[in-house]
Amino acid sequence: MDGKHLSLKFFDFRSFIIMAFMMTLGIVLRTGGLAPKQFIAFFYTGLGASLLVAGIRFGYNFVNVVKEELEYKK
Repeated sequence: MDGKHLSLKFFDFRSFIIMAFMMTLGIVLRTGGLAPKQFIAFFYTGLGASLLVAGIRFGYNFVNVVKEELEYKK
């Protein structure tokens, strides 16, 4: 690894603006009652499933990288 990095450098300024807009829109949709509960349930189910799959893939790749590094050090 090249060292520690500041976590705020993960996104550039434009990405922070997009993220703030999406969060604001989500809060307005939920608190304003602009989206029906069925839509919110469907959306959260899809979002949760995609995050679960992404987490599993990340874990799988992480384990493979650690294995490769251990084999390389032998």
